[in-house]
Amino acid sequence: MPGADGTFAEHAKVPLENCIPLDKARLCDDLGYSLQDLAYIAFLLVPYGGLRDIKVEPGDTIIICPATGFYSSLGVQVAIAMGAKVIAMGRNQEKLVKLKDDIRSRSPGANIETVQITGNEDQDVSALKSHGTIDAVLDIRPLRRGGRISIMGSTKNIAVPEILVNNITLKGKMMYEREAVVSFVKMLQSGLFPQGKGFVETKVFQLEDWKDGFDKGAEHNGIGKCVVFAP
Repeated sequence: MPGADGTFAEHAKVPLENCIPLDKARLCDDLGYSLQDLAYIAFLLVPYGGLRDIKVEPGDTIIICPATGFYSSLGVQVAIAMGAKVIAMGRNQEKLVKLKDDIRSRSPGANIETVQITGNEDQDVSALKSHGTIDAVLDIRPLRRGGRISIMGSTKNIAVPEILVNNITLKGKMMYEREAVVSFVKMLQSGLFPQGKGFVETKVFQLEDWKDGFDKGAEHNGIGKCVVFAP
């Protein structure tokens, strides 16, 4: 926030309870992240809050849709780091191909598949079923009986009878709590994300170059891209 106590300053005043300790030696020396790279955590935490809320576990298969937006594409990266198989859905096939390439360039062993949304419900459902049992969804159906959904956007695609008949757990989530931040930092410090420059390409600007920074931020965003100001 702007102002004397805001974060666009050389020194920021924040409540102690909002501070999370980071192991600088582990993150910067061992894993090769710069201090500026760690600002990327703020973006990854948003989808992580939803994924953690529905208890995504290693080996789960999760649909993320739409998967080519800003936070949803980062959700793909986080879900992969959590050990899940991701089925990324979207209307634009070119964006889906780029998403898959971006993920695998950073995590060669990533278990990710893509399904294009055609608008034909039977065709789309059939394409999803070809990937086997679905354990969880970030913002779209269909689900197996007993599946879980994290609604972080808005959807009209699920009717109440379907929720009742299939015993689906439906949860809404706004951002994340402190526990999620602590848990995410543990994941990062454990080396579950790509190391060094494979994690994020950070563009750093001085405060007096704020306009250039904002202009660059408009184009340099998404998986593995971040723009920060440095005092």
